[in-house]
Parts: sequence; C-alpha cells; structure tokens
Amino acid sequence: MGKTKRLSVLFAMCMVPSPIHAQDFIGQYFGSSAGITSGTTHTENMGGRFGDRSFSLSGQDFSAYTGTIANIGTAYWGYDAEYISGAISGSSTETNVFGGQTVRNERSSQINQLAVVSTRYGQKLGQWLVFGSVGGVVAKGSATTSEYNESTMSYDLSPETNEFTKLGAALGIGAETFLTDRLSFGVNLQHFNFSTVDYVLNTIGIGEDNEPVVGQAKYGFDQGLNRVSMRMTWYLQ
Repeated sequence: MGKTKRLSVLFAMCMVPSPIHAQDFIGQYFGSSAGITSGTTHTENMGGRFGDRSFSLSGQDFSAYTGTIANIGTAYWGYDAEYISGAISGSSTETNVFGGQTVRNERSSQINQLAVVSTRYGQKLGQWLVFGSVGGVVAKGSATTSEYNESTMSYDLSPETNEFTKLGAALGIGAETFLTDRLSFGVNLQHFNFSTVDYVLNTIGIGEDNEPVVGQAKYGFDQGLNRVSMRMTWYLQ
C-alpha cells in the first residue's frame, strides 16, 4: 500500500463519528421500566364503629417515561416525566360485636395509575451516572368499604366503591450505565409522599378534594408508597 493510500485510509477513519459512550448521558431520551410498589394506606372511620385502620398495599407495575438531560460543568441536570400503570392493592377485614350482633368490616384500596414529573441532578462515578430527583406525583385509584352483619346475614353498609385522585411529592435516587452506544440500564428507587400535600390542603381549607370519602371511611396514604424499578433507556443523541 502506497503512502498516499495509507494517508487516505487514515483520514477516512478519522472522519468516522465516534460512538457515544457512558460519559455522554446527555440529550433527549425515552424508555420503560418494570417495578414493584408497596406502601401503607390509612383509613379513618367516620361512623366510629371500627375507628382508624391502616393496611398494606403492594403490586407490580410498568412505566413509560421520557425526558432530557444536559451536562453543565461536572453535573448533569434535566427533567423526567413518567407514567406508571399497575395494580397496587391491599385490603383489611375485621370482625367485632355491636349490641349482640357480629359485624364484619371490609376495606380495600387500589392504585391504578401514577403520573410523576421531576427534575434530576446527577454526577458520574466511573461508568455510572448516579442521580437524585424531586418533583410531584398524581395517583388515581379506587377505594371500597362495607359492613356485613353476620347475625342478620345482611349488609349494614353495602359495598361502595369510589374513584379518587391524590396529589403528592416524589423523591428518587438511582443509577444507570450504558449497555450499548445509546441503550442504558438503570435501577431507580422512588418514594411518593401524599400526607404532606394532604396536610397543606387541609390547612388552607381545600383538603376534601384530596381526601376521598367512601361510605363511612376516609382514605389516605399517610405512609406513602415506595417503588423499586429497573429502567431501560434509549438516548436519541
């Protein structure tokens, strides 16, 4: 191979764009995740027969998300919008005697949808981007309550289901690394807190819209929800 030809090959190799590596966590992205969510729901009995009760919620879910991230100095800043769909549910059953009659109280709750919008801040550690996030969450679901009189074999309070929407704060931490030039794998931990927003809304006098009442029970999520998920992200750049 002549000198001129070797220089031509070298020049052509230099002109080939370099692939994106793990240091380039920048630009617009989209992806999906699979997760497990758990938490505790608190119910306040308005009639006074069974009082306040709490029970656990859990379930599997999937999400789709998109966002953008930019490199500013040594930091990575951006935003993320995520839609989570699943069946995060739980129930509670309790039996007691009132006036010589045995009454069974049944309560259940289910979260079907979560929408999360958050800002992200990250730093690179080797080939990993480690980040934290803060934002807001909207949860949609349903709650059911009933009281069955086992002595008369009839309902004192028939099963009643009501859909609700809850507002909350979203916090998260996570890490991701590239598997290919554009595809990354990550793990994300999220906490959704609804009690703080409930407290603020109740304080300013508009909390009823954020605290759904079903029959004799008021449903809230004072302990919040925790989600662990695995994310697969595709960077467009």
